[in-house]
Amino acid sequence: MIGNSTIHVSDFVLHCVINTQGRSATICILTAIYLLSISGNLLVILVITVDHQLHTPMYIYIGTLAVIDLANSTVIIPKMISVLLLDFSVIPYGACVLQMFIIYHVEEMESLLLTLMAVDRYVAVVYPLRYPSLITNKTVWFVLFLFNFFALLMNSPSALFANELSFCHSNVLPNCFCDFSTMVHVSCTEDPKHLQVLSAVVVTNGVLPLGMILFSYMRIVMAAMKISSVAAIPHGIALRVVKQDSEEGPVQLSTPDVTLPTPLGLQRLSQITLNNLPRMSNTTITVTEFVLHCVINADQKSATISILALIYLLSLFGNLLVIVVIVTNSQLHAPMYLYIGTLAVIDLANSSVLIPKMLSVLLLDSSVVPFGACVLQMFLVFHVEEMESLLLLFMALDRYIAVVYPLRYPSVITNKTVWTGIIALNIFGIIFKSPYIFFTTELSFCHSNILPYCFCDYGTMVEVACNEDPKYLMYLSAACLTAGVIPLLLILFSYCRIALAALKISSVEGKQKVFSTCLTHLLVVGLFYIPLTLSYILLGAGVKLPTESYNTMVIVGNVAPPMMNPLIYSFRNKEIKSNIQRLFTKKHNTLSEKQS
Repeated sequence: MIGNSTIHVSDFVLHCVINTQGRSATICILTAIYLLSISGNLLVILVITVDHQLHTPMYIYIGTLAVIDLANSTVIIPKMISVLLLDFSVIPYGACVLQMFIIYHVEEMESLLLTLMAVDRYVAVVYPLRYPSLITNKTVWFVLFLFNFFALLMNSPSALFANELSFCHSNVLPNCFCDFSTMVHVSCTEDPKHLQVLSAVVVTNGVLPLGMILFSYMRIVMAAMKISSVAAIPHGIALRVVKQDSEEGPVQLSTPDVTLPTPLGLQRLSQITLNNLPRMSNTTITVTEFVLHCVINADQKSATISILALIYLLSLFGNLLVIVVIVTNSQLHAPMYLYIGTLAVIDLANSSVLIPKMLSVLLLDSSVVPFGACVLQMFLVFHVEEMESLLLLFMALDRYIAVVYPLRYPSVITNKTVWTGIIALNIFGIIFKSPYIFFTTELSFCHSNILPYCFCDYGTMVEVACNEDPKYLMYLSAACLTAGVIPLLLILFSYCRIALAALKISSVEGKQKVFSTCLTHLLVVGLFYIPLTLSYILLGAGVKLPTESYNTMVIVGNVAPPMMNPLIYSFRNKEIKSNIQRLFTKKHNTLSEKQS
């Protein structure tokens, strides 16, 4: 073994690994971030300090957060700029340990403070009557003092351990600022306690607070369905930024300092002015019918009508043909064909609920829809969308089990299992979508009953209504996550596992067949999920999409898959294809016999 001779280290050299071409841009970005951070946080601190009306718990949190962010950016960014711009890469040992300690301290303080703010919102929403007695200025200052004391105790071992490290070959730290883990990796000390303590601190100050924050906001979201205001979204944005992995780079640590003053501080400060403005009174009108205003350019109307009519005829013909072939052929009464037949029924319902009404609006100007019929169409659209989403998930899981666990497939996937699953999906879909009917009956309309859409859509109704309760769109987002995003992730996971299993197939033709099938299936999955999920989640999150863009996304997500599914799932299948040929050949032979 080669002996390690330690060297005396009185300073460190920071080696900030950034490409020469990107250095100027990095310096400009860091400078802009620092200036925004300084101005934003100082403005928040100044306003809260001079205005006695803001000396309340929530604004004490925001002011403290601004101080922490100011300290964080000031400790990190100026040194990084001096290293990149002036090549001041040498830093004394003591200054390096101090910078490391302060960074860890402000990071921990920010983590604990975000937890406290989440708990504050939790108490305010879930226990509103007890909030004034539990959360007082005195309580907040006392807890902040405890957090500082706790953070000092928790981070002291890092400073002490840094003094124990021995350096054998180099004092160059491959980082833009002083970091304890980088010191440990560069040193020749092999005692595992150094990194074990760091891991324990991360769990205590990072993972546990994050778990508490997520729990608090989950409870807040559940309680928010019953209230008319919500303050959790800006906090969630800040949390997402500050909890990112610090190993991604030093610039990442500075981002929250710019982001936090905007959603948390400036939003609150602007509310002080906005709350003093006079409010306009809304006079509600009784709505017994809606007028559908399908926003399509006059030049494109004829082409749109032709395309929709063609799509509907193809969907009708393709899906009816699949249903007839599967129903009349007992050999096809197997799990996979039950999925395909059910998908054809869903697609038939989907296109029949949407396209005829759209054609009547565009072609005959039959744009008036009774309130009850509009709500029914909305419910059916959501129901078939959810059924298709969950059925595509079932089909992906079916293929996953067939490929990954082929011996267990016949016992796990049976006709009885499939029918039970389909019935359960229907019941789940009806229960899950029922709140939309109740929500639509609660909506008040102040100015208009015109829906700028080609069919009755819940999101459009909420936008037109004068209700400002966020529960209406929050439930839409929650439903999209449950019935859209989660099934999509599971489908992608299933196809990834199928692809990995396909790589073990020895024949090239077998691999090509599996990958071709996966790609075509994923194409239809993407056509269905991506437009619908994006449109509903963005709308639920309060993002205003142009009417034409929203119309296009939802129409593509609802209209294209019913036409494509028979081609992808059915007509490529050998059994279905041969039975279709046999069906038409039989009819042709029968006609020939009659003529002769």
